[in-house]
Amino acid sequence: MRCWAPVDPSSNQIRPGYNETMQRIREQVIAGDSVLVFGVSAWVENDPGHWIRQLTEDLPVIYQDSSEWVLGIKEN
Repeated sequence: MRCWAPVDPSSNQIRPGYNETMQRIREQVIAGDSVLVFGVSAWVENDPGHWIRQLTEDLPVIYQDSSEWVLGIKEN
């Protein structure tokens, strides 16, 4: 499942079903059915309101550094 920013830049409108999609992604990660991988930069880490920060808040972290986040349930 892909994820995207809440506002569609071509219409400047909130994407239909955005909140529901983000909730499904979070549920899949928490259930261990999905892993999220983001190449991030300082602008994400420094903006607590950024959509990536909102999506990933309180999700389990497999690996995180200043350029990459891997979120999900780590297999044993």
